[in-house]
This record gives sequence, C-alpha cells and structure tokens, in this order.
Amino acid sequence: MQQVAQLLLRKDFDEDWSFSDVRRKDIVRLTHSYHRYPSKYIPQLVNRLISEHSQPDDIVLDPFVGGGTTLVEGMILDRRVVGIDVNPIACLISRVKTTPI
Repeated sequence: MQQVAQLLLRKDFDEDWSFSDVRRKDIVRLTHSYHRYPSKYIPQLVNRLISEHSQPDDIVLDPFVGGGTTLVEGMILDRRVVGIDVNPIACLISRVKTTPI
C-alpha cells in the first residue's frame, strides 16, 4: 500500500483531467440521464478518451457497457460502437440510449 501511495505522490497530475468545472447540466445532456445506472462515468471523460485514442469510423468496444455512456459518446464522435454486458438491464438501457428516434 505504501508503494502505491509513493507512486501517486511522485506523479504530476494533469489538471486538464480533473473535470472539476463540469456542471450537472453538462453531465445529463443527450440521453445520459435516461437511467441512473450505478458506477457511471461522466461523459466528458469518456469523450476525451475516445477522442485521444481513436479516429472517426474506428470501432470502440465497451465490454462492460453498463449505462451506455461509452456507446453514446462514441456515436457522437462518429465511431462505430459495440457494447457487451452480462446484465440484460444494461443491454436494454444501452439499446434505448443509442437508438435514434
């Protein structure tokens, strides 16, 4: 445990990744507020990770789709998205959140 603490103390954290200025209205945009799935990521974090590590038309796989945040953000960024989850409720939520009306 001390080794982990020492590593964290030595690392310079990039404040750009804090997202401390994100307001609630920015988090619940689009379909992100359809369901209060536990352990959700804020969309801004997912959006940034997808933007920095993929290109438009790339495939983004989320093997633990949960509330579908990664799928929604991937679609916004013109990625092809695939989500998998053992929880049928998670699959239903994600399908609802990503189906164009």
